[in-house]
Amino acid sequence: MYDFSGPDPHVTQMRAQNHARKQVELRDRIRNHPNRFFVGDLFAIWVPLAFVFAAIIAGVIAYTLLPPVAIDWLASSDQKARWIIPAALILALAAWYARDRRKFKFYPLGEIVFGTALSVQGVFQQDVHSSTFSLVATVVAFVTGVRMIIDGLKRFDEFKTGWLFTANGLKYLWRQCKRGLRGLRYA
Repeated sequence: MYDFSGPDPHVTQMRAQNHARKQVELRDRIRNHPNRFFVGDLFAIWVPLAFVFAAIIAGVIAYTLLPPVAIDWLASSDQKARWIIPAALILALAAWYARDRRKFKFYPLGEIVFGTALSVQGVFQQDVHSSTFSLVATVVAFVTGVRMIIDGLKRFDEFKTGWLFTANGLKYLWRQCKRGLRGLRYA
């Protein structure tokens, strides 16, 4: 049936040889063509850009379609402070934990998307001809969104989030996804 003695030595040797061959190819490429751009290198560029554009588009769509219903419900609530303050504290605690304790690599992307949505919402949510229009609130929302985008870009570099969109990073994410699904299967 199954042999629980460990990995097959033949397969392990083949993997080691394949890895050594790839390392030699990379060293030769760097030595012989240090400035040449290969088609395979495009993968490391278009994947993060496509993800960022998709995240921005999804954020803008969600922020323009969902909030009118949510804003009407929130505005009609009698005692908003009773649930807004605890919700803000819980959200702040979760964001702090994800950013400072766990250093989740996807946190900077969320920060960039949320900052973009906040700056757009701050400018376009207000009706200029309304009696409740506040230029100060619009400017504060816009500047706060820009500040969040700047922090997200800083953490994008600090957390090395761009690594996730390289070929090795995508392989790592796919491996983690498969492990998680396998874990669910045997749970």
